[in-house]
Amino acid sequence: MKIREADKFDIDYILDMLRNFRNETPIDLMRNCDNADHVNTIFHHILLGGGVLYIAEKDKPIGMIAGIMNNSIWDPELKFLQELVFWVEPEYRNSSAGYRLIQAYNKKAEELVEEDKIKMFTITKMSNSPDLKFERFGYQKSEEVWVGGI
Repeated sequence: MKIREADKFDIDYILDMLRNFRNETPIDLMRNCDNADHVNTIFHHILLGGGVLYIAEKDKPIGMIAGIMNNSIWDPELKFLQELVFWVEPEYRNSSAGYRLIQAYNKKAEELVEEDKIKMFTITKMSNSPDLKFERFGYQKSEEVWVGGI
């Protein structure tokens, strides 16, 4: 298995994996979302330096992790990397793909911190995700996200 930075030729795989990710969301409303143009815009922004995107590959892409750089609401100079999607296809979840994707994301994020392009980086976990221990990757819990109006 190989972990590599994504490129523009991966967009079809990215869209397929995003749809699989979306289909497992605990929020019914999100399962009907499918705007490929919008996804293309966001992922091209990431690929052009606005974030990070790694692919786990075994003959074909089997997982990904993506983050986008944002500004803090409190200070426009305080930039951070916000994870958008962390996905491994179900048949590969007992492999090292997820662990290796997080390692690649963290390594790149730490480089961005060292280069003073960001000050911190985040990762999220859906309520129906496996109980991953992000502490072992150096994270500390900061908040929980609750959804209303659905």
